[in-house]
Order: sequence, then C-alpha cells, then structure tokens
Amino acid sequence: MAIRTVNPADAYNQPGFASAMEDFGKLEEILQGISSPEGNWNPILRKDLGNLLKGDPKFYESLTPDTVINDASEVYKTHSDNIAKYSANKFNFLLGKLDEKALLLLVRSLPLVKTGKEDLDKIVDAVSEQRKIGEAAQEGSIEAYVQEKLKNAEEWRQRAYFGYSALNQEYNRRTFQAYARVAEVELANAIKNKDGKVDKKKLYDLIAESYGKITADKGVDSKEAKAYQLSVAKIAHQKEK
Repeated sequence: MAIRTVNPADAYNQPGFASAMEDFGKLEEILQGISSPEGNWNPILRKDLGNLLKGDPKFYESLTPDTVINDASEVYKTHSDNIAKYSANKFNFLLGKLDEKALLLLVRSLPLVKTGKEDLDKIVDAVSEQRKIGEAAQEGSIEAYVQEKLKNAEEWRQRAYFGYSALNQEYNRRTFQAYARVAEVELANAIKNKDGKVDKKKLYDLIAESYGKITADKGVDSKEAKAYQLSVAKIAHQKEK
C-alpha cells in the first residue's frame, strides 16, 4: 500500500508525521468526494485513490462504487486510528505546538466539559451559549431562543416583548442579534488575561483538562477522545506547514 502512516509507539518525527498527515488529508478528501452520488464514478477521484492506496492509478477504474467506497473507508479507519493513537501518546506535546488562534479554534469546535475551575468554566459556558445561538439560527428557531432567554430577563423587557413584540419578526431578529453579540463579548472576556490579551495558558488548560476528563470518563479510545486526538493532530500539522 502506497499510503504513508505513523506508528503510534514511535517517538515524534516531524517529517514522518507530516507525510502521514498529508496522506490522511488526501484520503479524507477523496473519501468525502467519492461517497457522494455525483462522485461515485468520478475518474479523477478514482485515479487519485488508486495512486494513494495501491500505487496504481487504474486500479479502481472500473470497480463498483460500493467496492471503491468500502476500500477507502477501511483504510481511512485504520489510518485515522493510527493517527489518533499517535496523537494520544503525544497529546500535550502536540497541543503545546499550537498558538492562541489554533487553541481557540479547538475550543470553539470540540466537546468541552466543566473542569470545576471558575475561569475555565466561564469559557465553557460562553462557547455553549454560542453553539445554542448557532443551532437556533441554523434550525430557524430564533423566536424560541429569544423567548427562552427572556424568561430570565427584567420584568419591563418581558412586558415589552410578550405584550407587544412577540409577533414582530424584525424585533425577534434584532433581539437575537443582540444576544449573539453579548455571547461573543462574554467569550472574548472569558479568554483574556488580566492584561486584556488572549490567555494562551487558559485555552491550553481548558483543552487539556477537558480531554483528561473525557478519557477518564469514556476512555482514550472513545469517539469523544478521538475527536480531540485527530483535531489536535490536524491543527498541529497545519501549524508546521
């Protein structure tokens, strides 16, 4: 097989890690494309997959879509498991390679858990609120979100909304946008240090402690832990490119 991978037990080696991540990225992109109805018979994707997995661009030329997808999926699972285990063995090391921007990207995208530390849990709460806002916007449930928030609002605001503006879609939209801005400010404040700058250590600690709690609760091989392992590996690779 032509695809390059990593041995989870090996010490960190930047060129080897980079090669494995490059091939993993290619495979992920090919699998996503070839699994879609319009990509089932895509000759370029089949050629690229043949080169990557077999060293033969014609290998998948005439095979059925199910066969091609199954081959790609099986190799993807093996490759992703190897990278996840490799990342798990070097988690803090890879995490330490990331800057504030990369750490914040992880904080915004990973399943966070409460740590019991007030400063870190403020970030968890702020991110959770932003996710609720994003879901409401995507699902078209803006009015339901606003009404839920207003249950704990000042009495005068509740009277204004439920007595006059409940059916006013523009009012709903503007109120929702206001809550979204507040959530953004709360996250920005939660990740800052006393000097008003993004606190890299705070972000690092939140990711490391969330990951530690997830692995302790669900295991290092759980899907939640694997999400951390693969995400950290991917971003660490991007930072080194």
